[in-house]
Amino acid sequence: QEAFYLSELFHHPVLVQADFILGHTVEPVEFKQTDEGELPPKTWAIRGAKGRPPRVMSFISGPIELGQSTAGYGRLMEKAEKKIAYLQEHLKARLETGLLDDAELAVAAFGFAARFTKYAVRLARDEGLKVGYIRPITLWPFPSEGVAQAARKVKAIAVFETNSGQMIEDVRLAVEGAVPIHFIGR
Repeated sequence: QEAFYLSELFHHPVLVQADFILGHTVEPVEFKQTDEGELPPKTWAIRGAKGRPPRVMSFISGPIELGQSTAGYGRLMEKAEKKIAYLQEHLKARLETGLLDDAELAVAAFGFAARFTKYAVRLARDEGLKVGYIRPITLWPFPSEGVAQAARKVKAIAVFETNSGQMIEDVRLAVEGAVPIHFIGR
């Protein structure tokens, strides 16, 4: 629900994970009704031309009136830069952490890999190992401050990804050499 609200607010697509892993995972789900507030009017929406001149949608400029110039690529880049600055200021970086109070090692993971990580951390805890987890919920903006705070509590961070390491550099930048970073991939 929050993702779709943010999509509407910032005119950005939402991606719903519907892959092999999700299709073969069974776990309880709890739905919570939230009220994110009113959305601004959708002046950008294409809804026909009744009562106004027709518009043309352009990837360079968005909706324009017929006969107007698209003003070129430079205008698109300025608009994109303003949007990025606005998002950096208004979009909250999201992070979940757990079991870090006495942890010596934190495992960082995102997406469905974080589900496995949280399970593995619980198993490690059952064996007496002092392990916690770091789960970035947003990858952009990356929750650098939260990852840095987590790093101050542990001796090392292991980054678990089921890919070639797209998040490990973000973790390294956030930690700034405070603790060793290890990659657990594929």
